[in-house]
Amino acid sequence: MSTVVGPQTPPPPAEQDDPWRIGWRYVRREGPDGQVKVERVPLRQEDLLYPEEEDFIVENPAHEDICAYLRGALFQHLTGQAGVVVLHDCRVDWGAAGVQPLGPDFSVFDNVHVPWDHNRGTFHVAALGARPLLVVEVTSPTTRDVDLDEKVDLYFRANIPFYAIVDPRPHPTGGREVRLIGYRMDTRNHQGYFRAPPDDHGRLWLETIRLWLSGEGEYVVCFNERGERLIDLPDALRAVEAATLRAETAEARATAAEVRAKELEAEMQRFRGEAKGGPPNPAAP
Repeated sequence: MSTVVGPQTPPPPAEQDDPWRIGWRYVRREGPDGQVKVERVPLRQEDLLYPEEEDFIVENPAHEDICAYLRGALFQHLTGQAGVVVLHDCRVDWGAAGVQPLGPDFSVFDNVHVPWDHNRGTFHVAALGARPLLVVEVTSPTTRDVDLDEKVDLYFRANIPFYAIVDPRPHPTGGREVRLIGYRMDTRNHQGYFRAPPDDHGRLWLETIRLWLSGEGEYVVCFNERGERLIDLPDALRAVEAATLRAETAEARATAAEVRAKELEAEMQRFRGEAKGGPPNPAAP
C-alpha cells in the first residue's frame, strides 16, 4: 500500500552536507591489534525506519512539543487501566514474521501482566503476550515519507489495529497546521487498512483507546468520550518533567537499595567467616 506524497523542499546545501543532521549511534569496532574501541557514526536515512537501542535521533522543537503533549495526554487517559502500557520512542519487536523492530513515536499495548525490564530499550511484544492497540507517528521533514508510506504497510503486517499520523504541514496563509490521518484494520478479512476519516469537526476517533485526537493550528489536543479536553501543552510539559523526576528519583532509590544490599551481604559474609573461625580474641594484637 502506498500514499501519494507531495514534493519535499530540499534542505539548504550546508544542512545536506552535515553527516550528523539525522543523528548518530555508537558502534563497537575491533582494531587490527585486537582492541575494541567505541566509535560514533552518523545515522543513515534507513536507520530512522529500523533503529537500534540507544540511537540518538535529532528532533526539531515543533515535533517535540507535539510529542510532549501526546505523552502527557495518553498517560492521563490510560493511567490506572490494568495491563495497559504506553511507550514513547521505544524500540518495539512486534514478533511478526518479516517485520523488523521499529521505533514509533507512541505505541500502546494491553494484556501486559508480566514484569518487564523498563531499563531495556526494546519492548518484546510476543514474549510479553502483549496486544497492540495503537501506534501514533508525528511526522518531521526527515521521517515524513516513511511515516506516510512504508510504515503503513509495516504496521499492518505487525497487526496494529489503528495507526494514526499527526502531520504538521505548511499553511497557505503562513505558519503550519496539523493534518490527521488514520488507518483502521479491516478486522473481518484482515486484507488491509481502511482510511479512518476525521469527523465533521476535524477530529480523529482513536477507537482502540476511545479518545478523540484533534488539530489546533500547529498543535494537537485530545478529548475524552464526554468531549472533555485533556491537558494543554504547558500542563503536558510539566507532567513530563514530573514523570522524569519521579523516574530519576526511583532509579536513585533503587541504586541506593542495591548498594545497601551489597553492604549487608558483605557484612553477612564477614559474620559467617568469624563464626566459622570462632569469636575474635580481643587480646590478640
